[in-house]
Amino acid sequence: MERIGILPRFTQHDHEIAMRLREHKVSWSGDDFTVKDAVTQGPLFRIDGAAFSLRGSKSVKDVEGKALFTVRGKFLNIPPKYEAIDPASGQVLLEVSSPLVSFSSKLKARFRNVAGSGNEMELQLRGDFLARKADITTADGRVVAKIERTARLGAANLLFDKQTYVVTVQPFVDISLIVALCVCLDERYKDQNK
Repeated sequence: MERIGILPRFTQHDHEIAMRLREHKVSWSGDDFTVKDAVTQGPLFRIDGAAFSLRGSKSVKDVEGKALFTVRGKFLNIPPKYEAIDPASGQVLLEVSSPLVSFSSKLKARFRNVAGSGNEMELQLRGDFLARKADITTADGRVVAKIERTARLGAANLLFDKQTYVVTVQPFVDISLIVALCVCLDERYKDQNK
């Protein structure tokens, strides 16, 4: 099975991984997340929203705090696009786009599959935020990850619209790539509801 991803070191798992992404209750930007292994509760990533940023950028960091890439919106595009940028080189690692009008959350992610063949690749994210779930598939329809948004109805979630996601990633699929897609999906949802 070919590895899929933008950062090969995050494709080394030979089993399914469940991740839990949870937006922080208190942060300057309101868009900080922690990503933990859903089974062991061990930390995997941290997503820091850029406080007071006009572009709404988010830095995705590994457990040691090293920046892996920055996800930012390109809001002058209609419809909006999102990119994951390598902080060292400024190179675009991933570009995510969506249809202009959609009643569900549909995204297309394009990237060079450096973890596998090195060729350009496209993943499709299809889901419905009202149903609180989405699938990420290859162009031929193979599911590489599943996203479910938990429906917690506590006062803080209702007042501050904080989100928790559980993401199940298939073996040899870059978990950092899937985290980037979750950030883009969250941004798309927020953009549609402004």
